[in-house]
Amino acid sequence: MLVGYLVIFIFYGTYFIKMIIQNNKGIKTDMLGKGNKTSKMFIFEVQLKLTTYTLAVLLVISVFTSLETLNHSYSFHWVCSYQF
Repeated sequence: MLVGYLVIFIFYGTYFIKMIIQNNKGIKTDMLGKGNKTSKMFIFEVQLKLTTYTLAVLLVISVFTSLETLNHSYSFHWVCSYQF
């Protein structure tokens, strides 16, 4: 379980540090569901963003509670099967 904690800490730590550094340089990295887009594209991007954040939360919960039954491929398949 310690390895799981380390992997999550390193991955998300690196991710957030990268976002902060880019933000300090004026680079916008959070563009999903923002700006002038068609309604279908906007809905898709919001769904993608919600799925991404949900999976991140489930990943952290699964490491801290040892839930091995969470299968992330279902949500990933749902996002990839969206029709434009």
